[in-house]
Amino acid sequence: MIVEKWSYPTLYTERLILRKIDMSDILHIYEYAVDKEMSTYTVWDAHQSLHDTQKYIEKIVSGYEEEKVAPLEIFHIKNSFK
Repeated sequence: MIVEKWSYPTLYTERLILRKIDMSDILHIYEYAVDKEMSTYTVWDAHQSLHDTQKYIEKIVSGYEEEKVAPLEIFHIKNSFK
């Protein structure tokens, strides 16, 4: 079987949703990405503005479009933003 284009699926478990990140996540991501203490445990510097978060999301979405490995977002179903 030849797959011409692959897309990350949205995965559901009893408690969690694992899905692609999109621009509608900007405020949620900014909320934790701006935290300097939290960012010491990540591969990025703390975001200084929503523009930093926008650029971050654009890079992720570009990775999806180019079929590269890119991060997904995980949510607890009870606290899902979508």
